[in-house]
Amino acid sequence: MATEGISDNITQNTGIDALLPLLDVLGLRCVWSRYFDMAEYRMQTFRFTDDTIKYFEEGRGWIRKDREAPVPFEAPCLVLCRKSGIYHARSEGRIRAYVMHFECLLSRDPELSLLDALDLPLPVPASLVPDAGPILKTTTEEFSRRRLGTQLLLDGYLRILLVGLLRTWSPAGPGPLAPKGFMRLAPALARMTERLDRPIAVPEMAAAVGLSAGHFTERFRRIFHVTPRQYANRIRLERARQLLLTTELTIDQISRSLGFSYTHYFDRIFKSSTGDTPQAYRRKHLL
Repeated sequence: MATEGISDNITQNTGIDALLPLLDVLGLRCVWSRYFDMAEYRMQTFRFTDDTIKYFEEGRGWIRKDREAPVPFEAPCLVLCRKSGIYHARSEGRIRAYVMHFECLLSRDPELSLLDALDLPLPVPASLVPDAGPILKTTTEEFSRRRLGTQLLLDGYLRILLVGLLRTWSPAGPGPLAPKGFMRLAPALARMTERLDRPIAVPEMAAAVGLSAGHFTERFRRIFHVTPRQYANRIRLERARQLLLTTELTIDQISRSLGFSYTHYFDRIFKSSTGDTPQAYRRKHLL
């Protein structure tokens, strides 16, 4: 696959390695999860507003995206559907499936999908991700009960599932990674996550993907609708939210670990992003 402006070495070797660490800071959130059991559907059309993972426990049929050729599936398997895509499906008999919808909070672009990294909708045999079925069954049960800590558990299960799926597209797996969308910028994004305690210059990020600083900034703004610096702050704030809820670090310690020289500045931008000060956010979500 042609990847304009990126060296072959980056395309072949850094895509999957750069994406995996990003799963921890992209602001991935499980939106909802459910189970459905249908005797049969002759033909249905779906338009997803979120990235979607389907685990077919029983059934067979075909699915196609837009005007592409139909792709057959047979349970047990997983089918990944990107948001904003229009899908047509037909079953041959009873269908039982678990479905999870998720979003990336760090991008406001309704067309930007984490699943752009993959050639979709390619059914994944359940044997390649053996934990997928149990994970999706657990998330569906957890989502229906909505207890204390449910969202944290759902987001954790989502990350485990995505890591398992992405491993099937590793160089040792059954198919190649196809860098598209923000995957082309994955090495630069990885550098942001590796250096949260200090700023990273745009020319350095641009060099990581083989682009000039101007071309890199232009492409970055086109995909994420913010500057690289603004996006880096989003990553820092997402990490701050995680540290507030999972550690006993003080606000000052968290602020300094994320490269903010002054705690009052950290407090101000955190509140502008979440509506709460760090102290209030921690109290509210740990109750």
